[in-house]
Amino acid sequence: PALTAASGRAGSAATALGYGCGMGSVLDEPGVDLARLSVAQYHQMIASGVIDEASTLELLEGLLVRKMTEGPPHADRIARLVRDLTLSIGRGEWLIRAQHPITTADSEPEPDLAIVRDGRYDHRHPDPHDIACVVEVADSSLVRDRQSKARIYARAGIARYLIVNLVDRVVEIHTDPGDD
Repeated sequence: PALTAASGRAGSAATALGYGCGMGSVLDEPGVDLARLSVAQYHQMIASGVIDEASTLELLEGLLVRKMTEGPPHADRIARLVRDLTLSIGRGEWLIRAQHPITTADSEPEPDLAIVRDGRYDHRHPDPHDIACVVEVADSSLVRDRQSKARIYARAGIARYLIVNLVDRVVEIHTDPGDD
């Protein structure tokens, strides 16, 4: 059954819970002060089981954010990119990682693809020094990928960031993050 407000009076329980009024976000409220997590705190939450490793959350700029859902066009493009990049790069110095975390100073995003230095990452995730390029495939995530993800990757000094924009059918190339 749908929930409806019994009263539109200010201060009613229904109004306080957001029923019968615009469905904004706590982030839209003036003066909201969020508690940010450090990467170390995030890792501790995973290690202690507070956050399941299979969670749909990622740490972006110190905030726990739900990952965007992945439709068939998004999944298909990632699979084809993994195949094509693996064939292009071959065996050697670089490794293609698909939808696995990378660690920056304040975030642990899970880019659709990361081209990283071939090495052992069984005790840590790749950091910006290990990364040649990060790729996000974007349809419903386009705004997040252009804004917060671009900001995170630029601040980390990742030299190349590509957005495979499925909406406009273009590849957006971001380089030289220090120049922004």
